[in-house]
Amino acid sequence: MITKVDAMVDMMDYLEDKYGNGKKAYIPGDEIPVSGALIDMNDIRSVVDVALDGWFTEGKVSKEFGKSLCKYVGSKHVTLCNSGSSASLLAMSALAENCAEGRKVVTCATGFPTTVAPIIQNKLVPLFVDVNPKTLNADREQLHEALHNRDVCGVTMAHTLGFPFDAFSVAETTKELGKWFIEDIADALGAEINDKRVGTFGDASILSFFPAHHITTGEGGAVFANNGRLKKVIDSYCSWGRDCWCLPGSDNTCGKRFGWDCKDLPAGWDHKYTFTRLGYNLKITELQSALGLSQMRKIDKFVKARISNFEYLLINLAEFQEHLEFVEYAFYANPSPFGFPITVKPSAPFDRNSLVKYLESKKIRTRPVFGGNLTRHSAFKQQKIDTPYSLSGSDYVMNNTFWIGCAPMLTTGHLDYVIETIKKYFERKGLWTKQ
Repeated sequence: MITKVDAMVDMMDYLEDKYGNGKKAYIPGDEIPVSGALIDMNDIRSVVDVALDGWFTEGKVSKEFGKSLCKYVGSKHVTLCNSGSSASLLAMSALAENCAEGRKVVTCATGFPTTVAPIIQNKLVPLFVDVNPKTLNADREQLHEALHNRDVCGVTMAHTLGFPFDAFSVAETTKELGKWFIEDIADALGAEINDKRVGTFGDASILSFFPAHHITTGEGGAVFANNGRLKKVIDSYCSWGRDCWCLPGSDNTCGKRFGWDCKDLPAGWDHKYTFTRLGYNLKITELQSALGLSQMRKIDKFVKARISNFEYLLINLAEFQEHLEFVEYAFYANPSPFGFPITVKPSAPFDRNSLVKYLESKKIRTRPVFGGNLTRHSAFKQQKIDTPYSLSGSDYVMNNTFWIGCAPMLTTGHLDYVIETIKKYFERKGLWTKQ
């Protein structure tokens, strides 16, 4: 007969064997992922502990997770939600409340679709600026020119692949012009601009906890804000459009639950069931927050590993710069690399597809730079968009650039295999000779 003690011992042995410290040595034949979650025993224990408590929707652990995120990023407020895409929708919906239908929002054509979709979903028009292929971020001159367009009410912009754009100058310009700024840090948690963490420059900032990102909750996202009133609006959209700000399971946080004077509603109507917006239910769960909180305890280690892996690849692939270009970032930026981007120069005697297919055949996974040029995708061709610029840089990135992994689970063994595989590719092309 198996006792509870035996079962517990078996479970601990299983966790130790499967997860250990989360990091596994490279074994020849292993796949080299572009990204992925680094999960260890403590992460699993944290989720199981919360499950055993029997409280599954947003609660005390979510509150602690939110505090940890705010402290790390440097923001006063955070709203946790069920995905990074939901975070984008929440931030855009809140900041677009005072924008007339048909006004424009500046964004980069080289990006991810759910950064742009909420613009259209809020009956606004994306104004696309081009990308700078060297930095993979928006063309600075076009961005600031577009912000001065009188039809523009705001901007939403991502730090592509963890390499910061000059968010400080965007913040200054939008404040001067009376426009708003959503800073997308989904790829860039831990990156800095002038020694200040990204996520603190926008009116709102958005983050994703999808397993590919710096930390994970399985699925999940967050919206940061320093303005308490904006935080309340974001919370309302996240929680069915309620006017009430009580967390699930909480009552009467305002102290006058049945004492609000709400026009057209009965006297004494329950404030928890007063709806002032067309909202959603986009809340995070307690189980997700437990995983996120556990992951936050390792965020410094994760960011350090990403930087180290990026630099290792850069140093060891530098000899191929005659045919390959690598990302540039400004003196003021401390990146938190999400991936290692590689651009095949048009002058090279091979193209991007050839190199990508070779790497994939050797189990080294690759990705394009998200949508490349979003305006070329059918989803956006069907929408009202504004393209005042040629977007030639976005086409260049779409045709010539891809990225490989530098995530924390990758060891020197993994990276050495990547480097040796690229060297073999060049050797086969007669472009490199082993010393």
